[in-house]
Amino acid sequence: MSQVTLFEIVSVCVALLALIISLLTLSEHRKLQKQSIELQKKTAELSDMQIEMFKKDAFAQKRAELRLVLERGSQGNHFLRITNHGPAHATNINLTAVSGQFTEKLIGHSDTRARLPLTRIRPGETVSLHANVFMEFKGDACVRLTWQDEIGEQSEDQQLRF
Repeated sequence: MSQVTLFEIVSVCVALLALIISLLTLSEHRKLQKQSIELQKKTAELSDMQIEMFKKDAFAQKRAELRLVLERGSQGNHFLRITNHGPAHATNINLTAVSGQFTEKLIGHSDTRARLPLTRIRPGETVSLHANVFMEFKGDACVRLTWQDEIGEQSEDQQLRF
């Protein structure tokens, strides 16, 4: 057997040290690569969520949101007030009687019937229609409010009870 020189021992030690450093570096690189892949996945999910929110927001900007209330006016007059709380115009607005003993009477005022269906209500606009309310009226009326949005979808408010 030959004798191992000091130079060969130092060379083997340096090679082992280089191997250990390479393995540690490789391990750290893999960890970073996994983190990078996870970050890319999360970024893609966030991007998808932002796109979905943008679509919903764009859709919401084209929706009208109408509300109907029965209000008492001066001198015993009553009005059905339709207000557009949405950001878009509402068109083809109509009221229909659903049920209740006094529903037809409530929306049967000649001025109201002549104005329906309403052509358009702008965002923030309120339209008042005369309502027939008699002494025997005890809130037994159910009216459905329907309209079209700017996107052409037919919408309706839930059946409103007065």
